[in-house]
Amino acid sequence: MTPRSPLLWTSLFPALTLFCIVTLAISSAGCTAAVDPDPVRIGVLLPASGPLAMHSPEGLAWAADAMNRQDGRTIELVYRDTSTGNISAYAEELAGREDIDIIIGPATSAELVQVAPIVTGRGKLLISPSVTTGLVTGEFNDSGLFWRTCPADGRQAEAIFGLLRKDGVEDVSLVTGDTPYGETFARLAPAAAAMNGIRITGAVSLTTSGDLSAIAAQIVEEEPDIVVAAVYPEEAAGLSDALSAAGSPAGLFLTDAGRSPYLLESLGRQAEGIRGTSLAPDPSTGYAVAYEEIFGEAPPAFAAQTPGPNRSLPPCGGSSPATAPSRAGTPRRRARPRR
Repeated sequence: MTPRSPLLWTSLFPALTLFCIVTLAISSAGCTAAVDPDPVRIGVLLPASGPLAMHSPEGLAWAADAMNRQDGRTIELVYRDTSTGNISAYAEELAGREDIDIIIGPATSAELVQVAPIVTGRGKLLISPSVTTGLVTGEFNDSGLFWRTCPADGRQAEAIFGLLRKDGVEDVSLVTGDTPYGETFARLAPAAAAMNGIRITGAVSLTTSGDLSAIAAQIVEEEPDIVVAAVYPEEAAGLSDALSAAGSPAGLFLTDAGRSPYLLESLGRQAEGIRGTSLAPDPSTGYAVAYEEIFGEAPPAFAAQTPGPNRSLPPCGGSSPATAPSRAGTPRRRARPRR
């Protein structure tokens, strides 16, 4: 049995920045500031509140503001909070605007299925900072109009089971959400586990109407060292509660989708011992330091993929692994930029 450690998230991957996205938007507009004085308008389809608010609207605004202080066309973000309203309607609205050629989002693979045909069908570019599943992204690659600024989940699955092997884990129970994201991990986990000499004692898909108590009872019978769960924050909190109620001694290891302030707020002290993987900024860029100086807290999980006015960042398309571990602290209210 592996000992439980405080809530720990291991940083994995950096990716593109808003600077690259904005540059692409200007190119898509097909003109320069000298020719067209109008601002470059970029649509945003991301959650600003709720369990899935793992991005940083303030960070996006900070990046746009930093670029607006440079010479060139003004950047204007047209934000639609996908935690409220209908995301398909928002996509129709933004994609239908002649002054918007590029849209950042959505947050999840299930949302991508809804909005990608709408956005790319109108010839607009869609760039997601957090959709990692390969099951759905492959469907939209042919058009060349869907991009993502994060690696596919194959790399995350390899990293997870590699970390567990180093911890001496031998047996794992796997819980995946009934979504394209969860299905990706259900497909990739067996090979990644076998590669690291780890046995999957049981696997279950968690539907929206799934009985968490029954799943927890099944896990207790399987007696794993740890439970790996590829689920969203609400499901992760429910699973943690169910495992605790069932008396399971197994640790809980979450994929990147589970990282959210909502989890800490929901579980409180019960969150101690939960581990997980997460995207993170490349430490060589100084992005995390700059973000914390401005906002008074560490950047959220996917902020590395959205804002980034730091001029020392790698060229568009470049990336290098960020492996320094980061520790999640107690939940804090969303910070405002320091003036």
